[in-house]
Amino acid sequence: MRWTRLTLIITEAFVALSAFVAGAMFVVEPSGRLMGMTEVTLARSPFRGYLVPGIVLFAVVGGTQAVAAWVELRRWPRAGWLSVVAGVVIAGLGWRRVGRG
Repeated sequence: MRWTRLTLIITEAFVALSAFVAGAMFVVEPSGRLMGMTEVTLARSPFRGYLVPGIVLFAVVGGTQAVAAWVELRRWPRAGWLSVVAGVVIAGLGWRRVGRG
């Protein structure tokens, strides 16, 4: 169980850090140029640039993953449930993206 918990903490921390960096890059350069993205990717979305998706990536994905890693590290009694919620957030956002084509 110890290795499972450690793996979970490392994974959540890595995803949080990645989301913070990518989200910040989208906020700094909403055209997506810093990430090698083009606005053509957003053609079928309600967004004209990557500012709002960057904020969501930073705050929602990065935030939930960081909090989940922190409470797991602190051995909070309900940490497992928060990890599930953080995973559902990512899965839900991914499903929304795939669902739109």
